[in-house]
Amino acid sequence: QERLRARAMECISYMGMAVGKEKFRPYAQRLMGIFGQMISRGMGDDDTTKQYMLQAWTRIASVMKQEFTPYLKHVVPEVLKVASKRVEF
Repeated sequence: QERLRARAMECISYMGMAVGKEKFRPYAQRLMGIFGQMISRGMGDDDTTKQYMLQAWTRIASVMKQEFTPYLKHVVPEVLKVASKRVEF
């Protein structure tokens, strides 16, 4: 189920890129609301869904441009968590 959810995030963000901001706007708003709920419920650092969500945010931001700004308060802390993780080889 986790893998399916992750792939759905990937697909919908690519669809947004394909259709453009005007058509994607209502879906982007809903999708970001869903992402916010998922984050508030908590996600593990090794959660595949989280990685796909980060990538989807990048694509959604590239489509929505300035209209993505209100979502940054949710996105930036998650990006900083990932960026501050220690990578061990």
